[in-house]
Amino acid sequence: MSKHESDFKSSLTRFAQSCSKLARLVGTFETYREKGSNPYNLERMLDKIKKISSSLDTFSSFPGFSEWLNQAQSTVSELKSNYATKVAATLNELVNRDGFTLQGSIPELKVFLYTIVFDQETGFASIWYGDKREFLDRCVLDPNVIYAKLKKIHTWLTLKRFEPSDFVRRLYEAYKRVTGSNGGSAPIVKVLYEFCLGLQSEKFVVDPIRKNFNEYGRVLFSYDLYRLPAEFRVYNDKRFELITATIRQSKKRSEHMWVPKNDRGDGTVYSFIVFR
Repeated sequence: MSKHESDFKSSLTRFAQSCSKLARLVGTFETYREKGSNPYNLERMLDKIKKISSSLDTFSSFPGFSEWLNQAQSTVSELKSNYATKVAATLNELVNRDGFTLQGSIPELKVFLYTIVFDQETGFASIWYGDKREFLDRCVLDPNVIYAKLKKIHTWLTLKRFEPSDFVRRLYEAYKRVTGSNGGSAPIVKVLYEFCLGLQSEKFVVDPIRKNFNEYGRVLFSYDLYRLPAEFRVYNDKRFELITATIRQSKKRSEHMWVPKNDRGDGTVYSFIVFR
């Protein structure tokens, strides 16, 4: 076989493979469209179809293909136009089952201490703690997927073992390590750092590697500060208080922390902790 014949057969094989792949994608697209699937998934599928068809010089001239492509693009645009509203409605039904109600309006919705931000350009949703204070997760713009993420986050946050007496003791010890014998107010982020160190096991002290580390970050600390009962806010005859951050401090992540004041997601930004 000559080189020209070999090259021709190789090109023909690649062409046949591309046509086969294109046919499968078109078939899958039609199936998903009939099921009313996520339009962003359809759009990504359509992008693949256009990419493959553009690499096949003769395919765009196939009878009916241009018309089909235009119709498919029109369908995707139409589905996208009201998809976010449908997602919000279904998501509200799902959280209602757990006794919660979705608040706000697209693109920002709130439930409990979480904010869900819809990105209608990319078809993804971001989940935040508080009023977009701490990023928690990102997922496709699908009500069932968002709900599953929220459930997982909510379980992690609210069902963690919490002993108020142990928490306030550790909080005071962390506060004292920051302030020393002088007392006074302590930067809240530094107290968090010391608090986290105080949670580490002897195993971590001996070998401070990732797998021995007990993670405890801003979100958990914020929520534990919020749920500490009033009767436990006194330790060693000193009352625990949070000091509101200034506007300047509230702009620097290293100088403040958001703490909720109710289950609706209202909260305050604090910069210092004090026992007095």
